[in-house]
Amino acid sequence: MTFTIGQWANDANHLLEWQAALCLAAGCGYHMLRNRQKVDVAAALIPIGVILLIVLGLPESPRVIPELAGCPAAYQFAEQQPGQILTENSAILALSGKPVWLNNSFEYSIMGKAGRLDQQPLIQMVRRKFFGLILLVGNPAALQYGAAHPGLPTSIWPEGFVSALMKNYHPVSHFSCADAGFAYKPNSPPPR
Repeated sequence: MTFTIGQWANDANHLLEWQAALCLAAGCGYHMLRNRQKVDVAAALIPIGVILLIVLGLPESPRVIPELAGCPAAYQFAEQQPGQILTENSAILALSGKPVWLNNSFEYSIMGKAGRLDQQPLIQMVRRKFFGLILLVGNPAALQYGAAHPGLPTSIWPEGFVSALMKNYHPVSHFSCADAGFAYKPNSPPPR
């Protein structure tokens, strides 16, 4: 975990590695305890410790995460929109039965910055107002700041995309929903 801590998004992507390391350490510890003599007391403490961890780790009551409180409204808004939708939240598309145009904006950004993915087709679709709705994390100011500073970890969208979005779309709604905070609609109806 120490080797990967400096990389962007490792708090989520490398969590499995951290859990795997803990499981391996626990397994090694259990193996050492089991092979020791006078293991009766130590072996009895293991199930008690596991039960305590489970009981103390149970959540008190289900609660809505603030970043997701507005998701039902965003989902309903997207479902009512005609045409294609571009969003960083692919769950909205899956729930509304619309095709997914971009599955992972983080990977799209990394591959685009590395020159391994041509971002022009998506930018051209935005210029042509192909999408009837675009749902993104950022508001216009945040998108423009991120495009102007491509080295920042939060700058996902390239300058060409943000420029095309600002020229051809306008913000129409704001939601408290992860990866779908701001809704943009075309300045005029998209061509058929």
